[in-house]
Formats: sequence, structure tokens, C-alpha cells
Amino acid sequence: MTLSKTRLNQRGFTLIELLVVIAIIAILIGLLLPAVQKVREAAARMQSANNLKQMSLAFHNIHSAYEKFAPGYGTFSTTATTATPLPWTAWILPYIEQDNVYKLLPSAGTATVIKTFIGPADPTAQSTTPTTSYAGNFLVLPLSTNTVTCIVPGAAVTTNTISAPYSVVTMVDGTSNTMLFAEKYAVSATTASPLPVGTGRTHTWWPSTTDVSSILFVPLSTTGATILTSPAAVNPPYPFQTKPSPSATHDLTPQGMSAGGVQVAMCDGSVRNVTSSVSVNTWYFACNPTDGQVIPSDW
Repeated sequence: MTLSKTRLNQRGFTLIELLVVIAIIAILIGLLLPAVQKVREAAARMQSANNLKQMSLAFHNIHSAYEKFAPGYGTFSTTATTATPLPWTAWILPYIEQDNVYKLLPSAGTATVIKTFIGPADPTAQSTTPTTSYAGNFLVLPLSTNTVTCIVPGAAVTTNTISAPYSVVTMVDGTSNTMLFAEKYAVSATTASPLPVGTGRTHTWWPSTTDVSSILFVPLSTTGATILTSPAAVNPPYPFQTKPSPSATHDLTPQGMSAGGVQVAMCDGSVRNVTSSVSVNTWYFACNPTDGQVIPSDW
């Protein structure tokens, strides 16, 4: 009798009580998700900044060894591959613990995924594809050979028309005032002449000789024209895009991977975040190593 009464006194949750519990749990999850997302974004930003730091320090190590920076694409130094034009992404491999891949070039190794080149917040990058989420500043890393094509607004440039300020001595503005790398999505949705607009473009760290500008970006001048040619018919969103959707990316400009702006590496090895409030002129002054201009306060 006592056991039966005990069982009768025990009861489960009513439907209303269960719904209330579920609602409370849902509210708590809703409150926690933004915080978790912010933590993930912060971690991705830190990892991207670390990648930029490693690449810029690699260039400093190159400079220490050869008293000059490597080119954006071309022959360089007195190494075994000196007769073979290579992109900057290849020249820095021995300095980012990828010497084994470097020794395989150019006949092999080009399909290797290099973790340092992948931005963790890049929505277009794939862990199985040898792409890069970063681009070099063409004013600091120009071409040192006339066998490649660098695509800029309006023209295909096949000669090195910019004197190469490879040495820090020739950087009039100083290394702390000159940009070296910037974040850039691994895949762009919109391209410009001479590529068909809208075809999309994948930026592999080992580009073909007709696609060198996939690892470089050409900043605007202060007059609104590019350094090399007049603007194309399309109007890229200069100076950069801030966390655009993959379908809205433009190939001629860098893309910041967080809502806070775009992260860049300077020639002195430092990394900073540039907000979308920066002017085109300020961006150009930071990219040009020999303009003699003081970077404005919006930098």
C-alpha cells in the first residue's frame, strides 16, 4: 500500500513545464551564440595577424641574407633556383618552415597547401586547395621579369614599369610607414579586363605566368588612376572591401576578413588593422614606399 501511494505521488513534467524549460534553454543558447561567434572571430583575426607577421618577418630574414627583398614575381638571389622566376609566395617558403616544399619547386610541390597562406576567416578558402588569402603590395614587390602578366585595371602589363625598391635603404618613407601585405580573399567573384568580368578567379600561391597579379594588389594613386594605367570601365571598391560576401568580391582590391576592417603587414614586420574610414589617399601613401608623404591621422 505504501509503495503504491509513493508511485501515485510521483509525476513527470507537464507539457507546459517542458515547453517552458525548452524556451529557457533556447534563450540561453541565443544569448551565448553571439559571444561564441565573437570569440571565434577574435581567434580568426589573431591567427590571420600571426600569418601576416610570419610572412613579413620572412621578408626581413630574406633582406638580412641578401640585403634586399624578394620581388613579387621574378628571379632573385644566388640560390639554386635563381634562373627560374618565382612568386614571392615561393621565395619565403624556407623562412616559414616550408623548406622541403621550396626544394621541390618548380617541378613539384606546387599543389601543397601552405597553412600560413590560408586566412581562417576567409570564406572562399578551402583547406584542400593551394590558395592564398593574402596579397603583396605591388609597389614594394613589383615584377623583376618581363615574362609574366600582371593584371591591373584596363591593361595587361608585361614589363616592370616600377623601379624595384627591394632594399630598406631605398624606402624613403621608412619600413614602418610602408605596407607589405594585405588580406585578400582566395577567390574573387568579379574580375576586370583583360579577364572577362564576372568569371571569378582563384588565387593559388603558385600562379601561372599569365596570372601573377592573383598574388598582388595594385593600389590607386592619389589622382584616382592606377600607377600603371587609366582605370578600367568597371569601378572596384577602393581602397578595400570589408568582409564582403563571396559573391561581391572584386579582384582588384583586398578584402578584410572581419567587420573591423582589413589587416595588413608593414615592411618593419608589424601588423595593424586598417578601418574602412581610411581615405584612398592615406591608403596610397601607406602603399607607396617613396612618395615622401606623411601618413595622415586616419591611418
